[in-house]
Amino acid sequence: MAIVGAGLMGKWHAYYALQLKANIVAIIDENLSQAELLVSQCLQAKAYDDFTLLLQDGVADVVHICTPLDSHFSLVKLAINAGLHVIVEKPLVSDVRQTEELLKLAKQKGILLFPVHQFSNQLPVKKLLTNEQLGELRRFDFVTCSAGAEQVPLALLNNEVADILPHPLSLFQTFKSRIDLSEINWHVHNSSPGECTVHAIHDKVLFNIYISMSSRPTRCELHIFGTKAKATLNLFHGYMAVESGSPTRFQKIVQPFKYSAQLFFNATINLCRRVIQRENAYPGLRDLLTASYADIQNSLDVSAVNEKILEVAQARENIICHFTSIQNTKKEL
Repeated sequence: MAIVGAGLMGKWHAYYALQLKANIVAIIDENLSQAELLVSQCLQAKAYDDFTLLLQDGVADVVHICTPLDSHFSLVKLAINAGLHVIVEKPLVSDVRQTEELLKLAKQKGILLFPVHQFSNQLPVKKLLTNEQLGELRRFDFVTCSAGAEQVPLALLNNEVADILPHPLSLFQTFKSRIDLSEINWHVHNSSPGECTVHAIHDKVLFNIYISMSSRPTRCELHIFGTKAKATLNLFHGYMAVESGSPTRFQKIVQPFKYSAQLFFNATINLCRRVIQRENAYPGLRDLLTASYADIQNSLDVSAVNEKILEVAQARENIICHFTSIQNTKKEL
């Protein structure tokens, strides 16, 4: 495998790939010294400052794209045409048209394409999917308050929001596999650059998204309400707490104490697990890479997966198209 982009995410992809015993043969970055710095941690890897040079050498089977969004389309297209399977940091590409083109090309070439939606691979998400303790699902609330845009100009803050959107959309898709996200009528409130609230009702289920570049403290959570219980997933750290019980006076009295104790216990156990397993950041990323490598080795038919990728891209585009219309309306006023 090779990694394109020796920045923050490239380093974490390399970190987990090495844990999985992947053979990293190349690090590619326009800043060759940065690529060489990461190469020093990857044994036999070679540093490149041009992706096409790697393709000419023909030494890789899989490539991880960990570069800024505006470079994804051209890099992924080059990789597919060269016969490399591709793992791409989200969002996959900028718009639906590019997504359709890449998926079509990948299918023609027999190439597997994986966007990095690591939250769906976290342990608590998998646990919830394998049991029915929540009952019938009624509501999803995704909340993230990010510090990742502190140095970003005001005019570009909505781009940061757009980059985060695949996370909640892929999670909604994971829990409600029968829905087509692209067909949902999303209501978008973009109160100011970098501040976005999205909601929709589909098949009797309420979907809420709140993304903020300035609210504090930083957090990333998914709250799922069901007819039997409610689950709170801490996606930054990879653990959850589930609240259930009959609606009695006693339950109302003890609920905050039970919930606090459960949070403390689960957070502690999760921290210990992550220390032992050397999962230092981005819970779910290693499991996503594990699954992706297995699918590549088994030559999995990912037609159904490709449909889901396209649905997320279409839903994301349906939401962000409101940003421009909202801004234009404010200018007119």
